[in-house]
Amino acid sequence: MLHEHQNVEQSPVVQVPQEVNRNELLLALYASAIRNVRQAKEEIDEGQKTAEEILSLGKAYWIIEHFIASLDAKAAPQLCADLESMYHSMMAHMTEAYSTMNSEPLVPVIAALESLHETWKEAIAIATGEQAVCQA
Repeated sequence: MLHEHQNVEQSPVVQVPQEVNRNELLLALYASAIRNVRQAKEEIDEGQKTAEEILSLGKAYWIIEHFIASLDAKAAPQLCADLESMYHSMMAHMTEAYSTMNSEPLVPVIAALESLHETWKEAIAIATGEQAVCQA
């Protein structure tokens, strides 16, 4: 897997303040995944070719794996199935980018993550009755 070469303790995936709510954490994780996939795309485009040079892709992959693990199919079966399918597709694109050292498969991953980030931000605002959710 992409993240096996990474020491998470030495390289945090996302910095989370001590007092953070679940909504803020979700948005922060999406923002971190987006940032890391963009960075991986840049690293591949710049010619970096080893796992040690492309840690950002492993970080994003790790976040998406945890998104999958956090799905609660009992609460919303169809939504969870759709999200899981989308997440697996992202991971397949990331694996392809890593194995071929071609950044093109990362373009739809970035677009999907950005779309999900915005959707969750809007859903959280509606659910909490807020006009705007803090920028993650």
